Amino acid sequence: MNKQIILSLSILAAVASIVVGATSAYFSDQEVSTGNTVSAATLDLTVNDQNAFSGAIITAGNLMPGESGTTTVAKLSNSGTREGLALFKVLTGTSTEGLDSESECVAEGGNWTNGACLNRTLNENICSVISYAYCYDINHNNLCDLSEQNGTVTVDSDINLGLLSSGAFNYLRLTPTLSAAAGNEYQGDSCATNIEFKLQQQPSVSPHPVSPAALYDLSDNNG
Repeated sequence: MNKQIILSLSILAAVASIVVGATSAYFSDQEVSTGNTVSAATLDLTVNDQNAFSGAIITAGNLMPGESGTTTVAKLSNSGTREGLALFKVLTGTSTEGLDSESECVAEGGNWTNGACLNRTLNENICSVISYAYCYDINHNNLCDLSEQNGTVTVDSDINLGLLSSGAFNYLRLTPTLSAAAGNEYQGDSCATNIEFKLQQQPSVSPHPVSPAALYDLSDNNG
């Protein structure tokens, strides 16, 4: 008898919960945000007002040991939407034998015969005795001021010229020099090299740094 009463009460409780659930309602309101966008910035380096750039910047010739070639200028402009680090690098060059002379032939261990060098034993690389000085003209006065970044290029190493703002430009001045220690074996030789220019995001630094504490309150709903 008690079991029947308990069973009956359970059924009534279940039915009551269904009825209550079926008859309950909650007020609500809904709004929709539309047109939300997330877009990426652009970094766009222009060299000498050309994009894409190609061609030689340095064309120094007929140098004697200890002499420098004419200083050449590369205008670096940021045509992108954000600031970036401007960098450049002089790559390892390729040495080429040019016009032969008797003194060069002898210095290279060869035999000068009928206007030609025979049996030379020295395979020199003129690129190894050419250096490049640079300065970064941010004052736009066509000079290398002492306050401006300057130095000697290390081949195959990036040189960081600092941040270049969107829409801004500066001038990189490059001067090649043939070492005063260059001997006769380098007469008539030439070095062909590439110069690489880059504009890149500043590494490991957020352009708008925000601390985690400012972003998140552990008591808030986030994810």
